[in-house]
Amino acid sequence: MAAAAAAAAEAGSGMEIPRRLYEHGFEGWDVSQGCYVTDYLIMAVGIACALIAHEKVRRATSWATLWGLMCQFSIFSLLQGVGAGFRGVAHHILDTYLEDGAVMGRTWGAPHAEWLFAWLM
Repeated sequence: MAAAAAAAAEAGSGMEIPRRLYEHGFEGWDVSQGCYVTDYLIMAVGIACALIAHEKVRRATSWATLWGLMCQFSIFSLLQGVGAGFRGVAHHILDTYLEDGAVMGRTWGAPHAEWLFAWLM
């Protein structure tokens, strides 16, 4: 450790702060309204694209069109939208914890760990 500090001082960059692998609370996390609003907007766009693509597929009559790119895009958009929605719920719960002054739980069954259910989805 002394050699690393001497090398850092010699380089003129000052002493480096050691990296922490575990951060208690919300330090280092970007939890804000912009996070979950963006996730909710991605959800709305994904579901809207899925509905538009599904309507195009529903009008088709050939098998190639039914399982073509439009159908696959519809499924992809729907799953991306639903996934972004669950991510938005998790970020929203974390922002609520931060505003209430609570510390988020990071293990199953811990207090304030409900956000893990939405994150798992």
